[in-house]
Amino acid sequence: MQKIKGNQYADLAQQAIRQIEGQENILLAAWKDTNHRSGKRLDNMLLILIGIVVVLVIIIIQNVRQDILAIKNFEKDKARKQEEITYLAKLVEQTNDAISSADKNFIIKSWNKAAENLYGYSEKEAIGQNAAKLIKSPFSDSQRENIIAGLNKNAFFQTESTYYNKEGKAIFVLLSLTSIKSDDGGVTGYVSVHKNISERKKLEDELVKLNTELKEKIQVKSEELTGVFERLTDAFVAFDADWRYTYANKKAGELFRRDPATLIGKNVWEEFPDAVGSESYHIFQAALNNQQYASNTDYYAPLDLWHENHIYPSPDGISVFIKDITHQKKAEQEINKFNERFQLAVNATNDAVWDWDLINERIWWNNNYYFRFGYTKEESTPVSSRYNGIHPDDRQRVTDGINRAVESCQTYWSDEYRFLRADGAVVSVLDRATILYNKRNQPARMIGAMVDVGRLRKAEEQVNNN
Repeated sequence: MQKIKGNQYADLAQQAIRQIEGQENILLAAWKDTNHRSGKRLDNMLLILIGIVVVLVIIIIQNVRQDILAIKNFEKDKARKQEEITYLAKLVEQTNDAISSADKNFIIKSWNKAAENLYGYSEKEAIGQNAAKLIKSPFSDSQRENIIAGLNKNAFFQTESTYYNKEGKAIFVLLSLTSIKSDDGGVTGYVSVHKNISERKKLEDELVKLNTELKEKIQVKSEELTGVFERLTDAFVAFDADWRYTYANKKAGELFRRDPATLIGKNVWEEFPDAVGSESYHIFQAALNNQQYASNTDYYAPLDLWHENHIYPSPDGISVFIKDITHQKKAEQEINKFNERFQLAVNATNDAVWDWDLINERIWWNNNYYFRFGYTKEESTPVSSRYNGIHPDDRQRVTDGINRAVESCQTYWSDEYRFLRADGAVVSVLDRATILYNKRNQPARMIGAMVDVGRLRKAEEQVNNN
């Protein structure tokens, strides 16, 4: 074997070192290239993630703005509805007719000021009493059953009858009964309107009597009645058998916007041709032909006049008392419009609306409550359902807050708390209500709405975290 000299060892070592350095440079270049490509991919992924986060934040902010706008709109609608409720309540309280409401057993639930004046019983004395017994209904049990059956079918009943006030004095009234029905069509109670027609009835009775008097007394009695009719607050007119005016009092002239003297001797259907073919036209004809008392309610468009007619026939013609009920009818129309708007609002809103009768300890929920929280109507009818759904950790605080608001005669209450769905899930709700008080300043009702604000709170938390 040939010996390797020292300088050869050095050359071999240097060659080996260069080969190792070459391999290291190749590996280093490959590692740098790999890192460069990986870095670009990471940068691209980071940009994509940032874009997604920005889009999500924009969507969340838009949803939050929409929820805030919805809450503001709800507050405006609630204030407007409260004004309408207050206006309608004033209409009922300020009317001259006695208005009361009762449950399906005719136990009185409300009693306005006019009812107090008419019958002498205060609201405190009347509430909770049986209406038929309190004012001595003239109807027999069988008649009452027939009236109730008709009410349940037609929702309205009207007649003239005699009732008695607290002192035992007979009062002749025009009775109008309307049934109150629940969403499922069941009758839950009745609203009655008693119009005192005692004075008019006395005049009507005297008129009927006068129509039977001997001819020699007619002129004398007519002169007496003329003064009476001119003092009437209702319009009074008389026609002969050919429909010519024989009499029209001052009130009739005001109602028809004519001078009463100019109507005498003229045919009513020629003077008011738009009335031909109307309900009043046919009722007048039937009363004269059948010689029977009749009454009706009609609308005369040219004068924008709702009127109530009481027709008394005789062989020589008819006499008619005409009551202007335009204000009453328009008030009824406003009430009906309000009820329709309220029902539409309840159906349109996503909120769980509730109505709590604080006096009778009853509560009503709209369909959104059952749909959103999963409870049945049977579970939700008791007043206890108002508190049972509140999370146990929040229940006492919410209960105390409601009690404080009621005891301090506040008109508005609100709170945010956790609510338990029927399946046990917990949701965050914003609950707001208006508190209504009766004339004795006692809390009577709370009307409110629950809004699920869970999504809103999560959105706010995400915005704050970002």
